[in-house]
Amino acid sequence: MYTDLILLCAAALAVVFDLKTSKIPNIIPFFTFAALCLNELLQAGMVSMFFLFARALLICALLFPFFAVSSLGAGDIKLMAALSAGLSSRGALLFLFISFLWGAALGVLLIAREGSDIRQAVHLAPAILLGISTTLLLGAG
Repeated sequence: MYTDLILLCAAALAVVFDLKTSKIPNIIPFFTFAALCLNELLQAGMVSMFFLFARALLICALLFPFFAVSSLGAGDIKLMAALSAGLSSRGALLFLFISFLWGAALGVLLIAREGSDIRQAVHLAPAILLGISTTLLLGAG
């Protein structure tokens, strides 16, 4: 229960900062990950924290190629890694997939609204918030 609250609050806070400043401050993924670690430590013990770290590192490794070709920002990757750490392995992969689907849908809406000549960056934080919300609603957390 606390895990879901941590995930949703962090994603919502990231949306506010991303839309306002076009950046996700490092403090959001850092404290999200720290809160998830503390929650995991209190609920399941030290051994399960290994899987939390492993999921976060795996997500960073999976998303790094997108950063390398400037498709994703570093803040988006750190936020997705921190949020994925609070999910099961299956839930983390589903979250990534759903977030990218939401990102594509929001991108299509932006193109429809602005026309095909988009010269602005698309903020991914709203899609990440929708992705984590959908994942939790599906019970895959």
